[in-house]
Amino acid sequence: MISYEIIDAKAPFDDRDADLIVRSHDGVDFRVFKVVLTLASPFFKSMFKLPTPAIKHDPDSEDERDGLPVVRIAEKSSVFETLLRFCYPQVEDPDVSRLEDIVGVLEAALKFELEIIAKRMKKLLLEPKFLEADPVYIYAVACRLRLTDHAEVAARYSLRTPILEHSSRGLDLISGTEYRNLLVYHKQCSEVASTVAENLDILSPNYVWFNCSQSSCASVPSTYAGGLSSTLKSPRKWWVDFMGKLRDELAQRPCGRTVVDATIRREFLNVAARCPTCKPQAATDLAHFCKVVEFTVDNEIIDNVSLELSF
Repeated sequence: MISYEIIDAKAPFDDRDADLIVRSHDGVDFRVFKVVLTLASPFFKSMFKLPTPAIKHDPDSEDERDGLPVVRIAEKSSVFETLLRFCYPQVEDPDVSRLEDIVGVLEAALKFELEIIAKRMKKLLLEPKFLEADPVYIYAVACRLRLTDHAEVAARYSLRTPILEHSSRGLDLISGTEYRNLLVYHKQCSEVASTVAENLDILSPNYVWFNCSQSSCASVPSTYAGGLSSTLKSPRKWWVDFMGKLRDELAQRPCGRTVVDATIRREFLNVAARCPTCKPQAATDLAHFCKVVEFTVDNEIIDNVSLELSF
C-alpha cells in the first residue's frame, strides 16, 4: 500500500511509451527506457538481466504502475534527474554548480557505475572555489568515497586556514581516525614550515635589512635565535620582528600562501619606511624574499609530509 503521494517527473521523463518507472526517494516517478540506462550503466545492465516477476496489475502495489515495473531508489528526484539528463540523447546537460549537488550526483554516479558522469563530478569537486571555501568538507567527502587524490588536494587547501576554524560540516561522514589523520597532517606541516622560517642560511645577504647602516634604524645581533649565519651583518629589527610574526602565522597556516599574505607585512613595512635607507627597497626586497620562502615552504611540505589515509 502506497502511503505517500506519487507525482510524475517533468518532461522528457514522463513519456508514456517508456518501459520502466524509476521512483525516487521523495516519490517522483521517472518514466524511462531501459535501453538508455543499459547503455549508460553496467549497474542497470546487470539489473535488467535478472528475471522480473509477472505484472499483476495490482493498483495498490508499489512494484508496478500503469502496467510498468517500478524500481525504487534511495536518491532524491533532483539527483536522479541530473543523472538522466547527462545520459539521455538530445537532452541538454544540466547545470551542476552547487557543491552539495556535485557531491550528491557524484555519489549516485559511483553507485550506478556511471563512469563518465562520475569523472565530470570529480573534476568539478576540485575547482578552486570549492576547495578554498570548504576544504575539510571536501576532504570528508573524499574519504567517504575513497578518492585518494581528492583527499590529498583538499588537505593541502585546508592548510590555508587554522585547522580549528574550519567548518565542521561533513565530519559526520568520516571516522575519528580520518579526522585525526588530518590534524596530524596539519601539525607535521606546521613543524616543517616553521623549520623553513628558521633556516635563514638559504637567503641572499643582499637584502636591505642586512645592509642598512643607519644608526636610527634598530638592528639586532646576527646570532639571534632565528638562526642567521654569523657571516651576515646584523639585520634590522623590523625584519626580525616580521620573521617572528611569520613563524607564528605559519604555525597556524602552514603553507606558502601564508608567506605572501601582504597583510602580514604591512605593519613592518610601515616601520621600515621610517628609515631613509630601508624605505626605497624594503617593499621590493621583502616581496622577493617572501616569494623565495613561499616556494621553499610548499616544496618542503610536499617532499617531507604525507597525508595518512585509512582506505
